[in-house]
Formats: sequence, structure tokens, C-alpha cells
Amino acid sequence: KKNEIEILKKLYDLTPNDPSVKKSLMNALSGSGPNDEVSEQYFKIGMDSFESENYSEAYDNFIQCLKSDDSNNDARLFAAECLIKVGKLPETIAFIDEQKLSQIDDIRGWKLLSRVYYAADKNEQALELIRKVLECEGDNIEYKKLLGRVYVKLGRNAESDNLFKKLLSDLYDAKKYED
Repeated sequence: KKNEIEILKKLYDLTPNDPSVKKSLMNALSGSGPNDEVSEQYFKIGMDSFESENYSEAYDNFIQCLKSDDSNNDARLFAAECLIKVGKLPETIAFIDEQKLSQIDDIRGWKLLSRVYYAADKNEQALELIRKVLECEGDNIEYKKLLGRVYVKLGRNAESDNLFKKLLSDLYDAKKYED
């Protein structure tokens, strides 16, 4: 069985877009029981699917990865991202709660969760996470804009106005500098 998996892994590396090879590898992996190698391969296939925008298949592979290695936070975050990409906001929120993603303490998790909370009108939670992102990436324009939109949703219009004025001024100054 191990030799079969090794051969299929090499074949998959050569032909990652061949669905029959992918299916054969996945079938061989599913029968081999949980271990690090199985987890890594499911994660790799999940990433390949994610990068080719096949989010449903990517999600399934990230979930299989988690069955083999429950500690893989990257697989958790990418699985949640897949649910977002296919427009399943309620399922994303349930997944976040079930997988305790709010306990992941890194910028990638904060970014993902802040966008989900914003979309779900959980604005106080979004605000807290956006601030964490901006503490690490103070010049991140996307998250400054998201912060302004959260302020609007929370009725904090003066803060929103000040933020957007400052952002426009900074962008104008940067443009002048480039010219």
C-alpha cells in the first residue's frame, strides 16, 4: 500500500490536473489511516484545488487533512476561505465556531475572521480583529477601508469620516510623491 501511495504521489506531481490520478491517490490515502504523510498530501491537493479555484474540492481535501492532523490551522483557515469563496456565509460562521478559529492568534486568521464577521454584521468582532491587523500592517489600505466601513455600520460616522479623509489625503500625497 505504501509503495502504491508513493507511486501515485509522484504521478500526481507530474499530472496534477488529471482527475483520475487525483482520485486514485485520494482513494489510496483514505484507506491508509491518519498520519502526517496523508495529512500533507491532502493539504497539497487542497492547495492545488484552491489555486485552480475549485473551492468545493479544495474544501473536501482540507477537511480530510484535518481528519488526519487536527492541529493543522492552515487547513482550517483555507477550508473556511473555501466556504467564503462559494458564498456559504452561514456555513462559514458555523465552521468558524465549530473549529474554534477565533482562537487562532495570527494575522491570517484575523484577516479571514474580520471579513467573515463584517459580512455577517458582527461588527464589534470585526472591529477588534481589523484593529489587530492594522497594528501589524499599519499601511494596509484594504483593512483601513474595511475599518471605515465597520465604523459606518456601527454608526460611528465621525470616526469613519476622519479615517476616510486621512486615507484619501495619504493616497493623494503618495500619488504626488510618485509624480
